[in-house]
Amino acid sequence: MPNEYRNPIAYCAHTKTQGNIYYILFYRDKFPLEPRIVLGLARIYDMINDSEKAVSYFKQALVLDASNVEAIASLGAHFFYNDQVT
Repeated sequence: MPNEYRNPIAYCAHTKTQGNIYYILFYRDKFPLEPRIVLGLARIYDMINDSEKAVSYFKQALVLDASNVEAIASLGAHFFYNDQVT
């Protein structure tokens, strides 16, 4: 276990997430026009707070399916909460 993960639960969660990303990327290469696969990647990156990649994948999902409600709502929420003036 790497030193940056002193908590074994956090280490397992991180490695599981990375495994899911590789698994989904494998299928995205096989089915590049499937928006549900791209949405899966966006959800995972959103869960691990990588907003830049999540937004990129939500936008890709909208290119593939312009009426995808989940991608529209997720992008709307992202821009609503990140563009707040403090």
